[in-house]
Amino acid sequence: DLLLDKKRYAIGIFYPLLDNIEVYQKDRFGRYQVSRRGDNQPFYYRSPLYRNHIIKFDAVPNEPDTIYIKFQTQGSMRLSLHILSDDHLLEHISHVELLYGIGFGMLMMMVVYNLFLFFSLRESVYLNYVFYTLSFLVLQLSLTGYAFEFLWPSSVWFANYSVSIWGAIFVLMSLLFLRSLLQTKINLPRIDKYLKIVVALAAMNIAICFIVEYGITIRLLSLISGILALILISTGFAGIYYKIRAAKFYVIGCVFLWIGIVLYAFM
Repeated sequence: DLLLDKKRYAIGIFYPLLDNIEVYQKDRFGRYQVSRRGDNQPFYYRSPLYRNHIIKFDAVPNEPDTIYIKFQTQGSMRLSLHILSDDHLLEHISHVELLYGIGFGMLMMMVVYNLFLFFSLRESVYLNYVFYTLSFLVLQLSLTGYAFEFLWPSSVWFANYSVSIWGAIFVLMSLLFLRSLLQTKINLPRIDKYLKIVVALAAMNIAICFIVEYGITIRLLSLISGILALILISTGFAGIYYKIRAAKFYVIGCVFLWIGIVLYAFM
C-alpha cells in the first residue's frame, strides 16, 4: 500500500523576513489547498511555531509530487529553500539554535560587564557601549526572526518595521559611541562638527521609519549603513593619525563588524 510508504518531509525556508508566502498543496482528494504564512500575519498563525518558515508534507520516496509556493515581500527576496526529513530538520534546527544562543549570550555578557564598569567608574563611554551593543543585539534578533517569535509575536506592524527601526537606532548608537570613545569634541573638533550632523540625520531616519512604507525605509537604511561604515572607519583612522590611543582598537573592531553589516545590507 503506497499510503504506508509515505514519509514526512519539510521544506525549510531559512529566511524569516518574507511578508507573504502562499503554499499550494494537494489534499487527499487531489485538489490544491492554499495555506498562508509570513510577517503579515501574527506569529501564532504559523504551524509549526518557529521563526523560519517550515512547510510539512507527506511524500512517497522516488514518486513525483508538486507543491507551489508564491513569495511576496517589500525587502530582500532571499530564498533559501531546503527539503529535509523530519529527523534532519530537527538536527539542523538544534545546531543552528545552539550557535545563535552562544552568539547572543556573548553579546549579553558584554552588556552586563560594561554595565558593571559604568556603575563602578561612572564613565559615560561604557553606558554608550551598552546601548550600542543592545541595539546591535535587538537588530540581530529582528533579522533572524527571534524578535518576532519572542518579543512582539502579535504585532504585525512592528515585525515588518523592526529591522528598519532598530537598524536606524544602531546607526545612531554607533555614532554616539564613536564620539564618546574617541572624545571627538576635544580631540577631533573639526570632524566632530560633521559627526553631529550625521547624528541628527540618524535621528531623523528613526522618525522616518514611522512615516513611510517599509520598502523605502530598508533601502534608505542600506544606503546609510554603507555611508556610515566609511565615516566611522575614516574617523578611526583620523584618530590613529592624531595618536588617540583608543582609535587603534576601535578601527580593528570596526573593520570586521562593518564589512559583515554592509555585505548583509546589500544582499
